[in-house]
Amino acid sequence: ERELVVSPEYQGRKIGRTLLAVSLSARRSDQPVTTYTWEELPRSQESLERLGFRVTGKQNVDTFGVSPATLLAYRAESVKNVLNQIES
Repeated sequence: ERELVVSPEYQGRKIGRTLLAVSLSARRSDQPVTTYTWEELPRSQESLERLGFRVTGKQNVDTFGVSPATLLAYRAESVKNVLNQIES
């Protein structure tokens, strides 16, 4: 498992896409990919959906009493499909 986070001041520069591509490049191309993001981060959701990920689950999470949050599970059919979307 890996966690990829791009600091807000660097978002929108395709840094996350580049990190994802490097992370996925070592995996088999036919392998499905599962990732997670917070429902409260719509830009992250949009980015994942542009890369071919689809929501497969939703879970309410206690964030240490600060505020409730919803974790979304996303899945893409294969590493190859995601990498093709990143390259296009």
